[in-house]
Amino acid sequence: MHHKQTSTLHKTRTAHLLQRISCVVILALIAVFTSLRPVNNWDSVAYTACLLRLSGTPETELRGATYERIKESVDGQTFYQLIAGPIRSTTYQDDQAFREAIQLHQNRFAYIGFASLLHQIGLHPVRSLYLASWLMGVAGMMLLGVTFASKVDAHMQFAFVLGLLFSGVIPVLHLATPDAAAFLGWALIAWFYSRRKSGLFLLAPLLPLLRPDMILASMLILVSVGYRPGCRLNAGLSMLSSLGVFWVLQTLSGSPGWSVYFHHAFIHMTPYPVSHGDSFGWTEYLRAVAHGVLALEIKLSIALVIFLGVMRVSWVPLKNHAAGLVYACVFYTCLHFLFFPTGEARFYAGPLTLIIGCLVNHHVTNGTFGDSRLSD
Repeated sequence: MHHKQTSTLHKTRTAHLLQRISCVVILALIAVFTSLRPVNNWDSVAYTACLLRLSGTPETELRGATYERIKESVDGQTFYQLIAGPIRSTTYQDDQAFREAIQLHQNRFAYIGFASLLHQIGLHPVRSLYLASWLMGVAGMMLLGVTFASKVDAHMQFAFVLGLLFSGVIPVLHLATPDAAAFLGWALIAWFYSRRKSGLFLLAPLLPLLRPDMILASMLILVSVGYRPGCRLNAGLSMLSSLGVFWVLQTLSGSPGWSVYFHHAFIHMTPYPVSHGDSFGWTEYLRAVAHGVLALEIKLSIALVIFLGVMRVSWVPLKNHAAGLVYACVFYTCLHFLFFPTGEARFYAGPLTLIIGCLVNHHVTNGTFGDSRLSD
């Protein structure tokens, strides 16, 4: 009898080990695939300039040095695409337009800082940006696999990986942008949530370092845990710290503010976004939101995941942390779209993956995802 129980236990452990290995292998294949096919967008020009400025390139030489580094790392057709069109060509030729374009991107501290470290050890600045983004994205993906998929059965593991692919993670890994840093931030949120570590209160103030709009994640995550007895003081202090860090970062970076970003990205693009102004009315705002809805690359996935997430936990008391995390992700996705109605999938990869992960974990553990207390 004892031998039979030992044999069964051994088989169970072996099955769990094989499931974990298969999860790691699948995620590794995704990582390798995206590393072989980097994608260039104009943001890489702006972040290259930020990186070179941080490395000590004089302002008078910054524009020329930036485009020279870009030209070294891409083919002729790609380089032409990065300088073609009335806005990009003006930015390519005019110092004032170039400085204003950079001003919209220079407040991504963690991403630019990490890429700068890679550049300091000898990597080409453009390759440093791609590697920094890819490493952050892969780290986030692996951490999410450990948090959500490593202990579930093969069917739920497949569901998680499939959901991961449709959540927008592929563009995150393809591009050289701080979206990978934000994705890693969401993975850290999930990891802390699943283990109820008090480090969650320390993590929240650091999230704006990853991408400025992550201040929304900080607030929503802290609200979702702050109602619990014994956590309110810590959550309140963490909220104040998050707002303080966000304000300091925006001030240090010389950020022109949300309205300038919104006007330039969603209402009227101009070579001089900071000088052009930021005034717009409700009609223009609602039109931009409507266009964003129509342009959503994953509109059906977002609608389906949000619907399933709300329905799956709607009967679970809010004291269940899986429910709190899902609601925080749902509200973040909606609020982010209202502030930045972009249709690009990469901006929603983090919260959508967490919703999928919670559903997978909730299905297996019958709602016991992270039942231990935050103070543990």
